[in-house]
Amino acid sequence: MARSVQERVREYYEDQCFEPTDVIEAIVRGDDDGWELLTELVRFAPNLEALATLGAGLMETFMSEDNASRHLVKVAHEVEHSAKFRYALRFSHQLPDSIEALLQTAPDDEPSFE
Repeated sequence: MARSVQERVREYYEDQCFEPTDVIEAIVRGDDDGWELLTELVRFAPNLEALATLGAGLMETFMSEDNASRHLVKVAHEVEHSAKFRYALRFSHQLPDSIEALLQTAPDDEPSFE
C-alpha cells in the first residue's frame, strides 16, 4: 500500500531510522509526486537548518534544467508566496537561469516557523 505524501514527509522529519530512498527517487525523477514531496518537505521544515539542507540537497537535485522548465509556473508561485521555499532555494547551486531570475526579484526575508 502506497504511503501518502504527508506520511512520507512526517517520516522524513520524525523517524531517525527512516531512509528517504523513495523521497529521493521521486525528487530525482522530477515528476509531480517529486514536486509535491519537495514542497511539503519545505512546508513542514522545523527550522532554518532543515531548509538549508533541503535547498543544498534535494531541492538542488530537483531543479535541473528539465525539471525547472516543466515546473516553472509552480516554482514561480512558491518563490512569490513562500519565504521558506525562497530561503531553501537560495542554498541551491547551479540553478537554471529561469530560476535564478525569479530569486533575483524575490524578497530576501527569513521564514517564520509557527
